Amino acid sequence: MLSAPGRLERVRERLACVVCGTRVVLQADGVRCGSCATVFERVNGVPVMVAPDEREHLHGVPQKKSRSDSIRARWRRLCTPPSPSEYAPGHLGVAQALTTWPIGSAILEVGSGVRRVREDVLNLEIDLFENVDIVANATRMPFLDETFDLVICEAVLEHVPNPQAIVSEIVRVLRPGGQVYVEVPFLQGFHADPHDYQRYTLPGLRTLLAGFEPIRQGVALGPSSALAWMLREYLTLFAPGALRTPVAVASAWLTTPVKYLDRLVGRRPGAERIAAGMYFWGLKASR
Repeated sequence: MLSAPGRLERVRERLACVVCGTRVVLQADGVRCGSCATVFERVNGVPVMVAPDEREHLHGVPQKKSRSDSIRARWRRLCTPPSPSEYAPGHLGVAQALTTWPIGSAILEVGSGVRRVREDVLNLEIDLFENVDIVANATRMPFLDETFDLVICEAVLEHVPNPQAIVSEIVRVLRPGGQVYVEVPFLQGFHADPHDYQRYTLPGLRTLLAGFEPIRQGVALGPSSALAWMLREYLTLFAPGALRTPVAVASAWLTTPVKYLDRLVGRRPGAERIAAGMYFWGLKASR
C-alpha cells in the first residue's frame, strides 16, 4: 500500500510555490521556497500550501473521535437515507478513466473530500481532511506546469464561485496528452458544502472544458435520481418548522426507490435533458 509520503515523493520535484510559482523544497518540517522565502508548514506530514492571504478557512488538525462519537456516527449513517446521487447504473465514472493509466502514473484528484479512488492518486483538498495528501486552493495549485497524466474533479465545480479559474489550473498542470475527468450536477437540489453556486447542462459543461478534446461525455446521474431529489425536497416544504427535520428524513426514505428507475430510463435518448448530473472525460491536445 502506497503511503502519503510515497505519493508526494512522486511529485516532489514538481512542487511549486503558490506565491511566486517557482520550485520549492519539500522537507520533513515544512516546504520552503528559495525564491520568495515563503515557508509552508506540514501538519502530520501533509504540506499546507495555501498562500498566507487565503488561510482564514483552515480548521487545523482534525481531532480524533472518541468511541462514543464513533458509535453515534455509525448510527447516524444507518439512519441517513441514501443520497439520490449514489446510484448510476451503467456509468463507470472515474473508474473508467483510471483504467487508462497504470498504477504509478501521476494522477491528481482535486477536491477529493475524504475518499481515495486509488492508492496512487494524490489527493488535494482545501483543508486537512482524512486521506488528504496536500492542502491547497484549487485556483492556485502548488505544482509546476505539465505535472500530471490525469486530473479528476468530481462534484467540485458547483461549489466554487469561479470554476473557470480551476479549469485553467487543470489545463496548466496537465501534461500534453493528459486527461481530465469532471462530473457536475444538472438537476439537483441545493447542497452547500459550504457553498453552492451553479449547475451545468451538457453543452454548458463542454463550453467550460472547451480546451479539451472529448473522449466520452454524457449523463452521470439519470432523470430518476433528479426526480427523487426534487420529490424529497418538495414534500419537506409542507412540513411546519418543528417537523421539518423528521419529515425531511421520512420523505427521503419514501422517495429513495424512485432513483432505481434509472436502470430503465437512465440511458434512454433524451435523458440528458432532465438528468441529475453530467460528466466529461477529455484529452489535452499534444503539442
